[in-house]
Amino acid sequence: MSLIGQTVTVIGAGVAGLAVARALALRGAKVTVLEQADAIREVGAGLQISPNGAAVLRALGLQGALETASTRAEAVQLVDGPTGEPVTRLDLARLRPGQGYHFLHRADLIALLLQGATEAGVTLRNIVAVEERAKWAEESWTLRDDPMDLRLAFEGFAPRVQGWLERVEDPWLWGLFRHPVAATWTRTLPQGAVAILGDAAHPTLPFLAQGASMALEDAWVLAESLASHDTAAAALAAYQAARKP
Repeated sequence: MSLIGQTVTVIGAGVAGLAVARALALRGAKVTVLEQADAIREVGAGLQISPNGAAVLRALGLQGALETASTRAEAVQLVDGPTGEPVTRLDLARLRPGQGYHFLHRADLIALLLQGATEAGVTLRNIVAVEERAKWAEESWTLRDDPMDLRLAFEGFAPRVQGWLERVEDPWLWGLFRHPVAATWTRTLPQGAVAILGDAAHPTLPFLAQGASMALEDAWVLAESLASHDTAAAALAAYQAARKP
């Protein structure tokens, strides 16, 4: 199915959304990204892009931007927090050239994906909805906390860990929630086809260290499926078969 001239709307300017927007635009689609945040700004913390995610960025023509924004890791070492003793070490020096393991800030990954999408001709629109409510509760992914609360929470940890936390002046709270993988990721309607990807389809906890890389994989597989099948229904079926565990 040719994507040239096809109209595609992407909901959310996160890792998956911006990556699939560029992937589709490079194949000729007219892509618009809708984002509810008032600005694309620094949200989140450090993340890891393993070789599977780096391969997608390379295929999207963003390898140079990744190398500039990230630090290439030589090893990953897991340490027991309370004792400070090493648990295991993963040697990454044996990875082949082009299969690097990268550390970078989420904001820097979003920035390079945003630039890549914009350069590919993607239109980004900010959508802010206003609703009147009788009662209001905090609805945010990012809540500030007191530095002392942070130190008290980890006062039983190894001295080196406590030393790191002593340097934190402005801590933020992030809730971690476990959600099931969505049963169905796609749907074909008379008005068009719909697919979910990234955390919307398969939310992961940070300990897996694969959320961003799997979102990049989703984006590439979805775009490739749409470009290589005769109908949207067949393409979405292939995407779900390839990506849903």
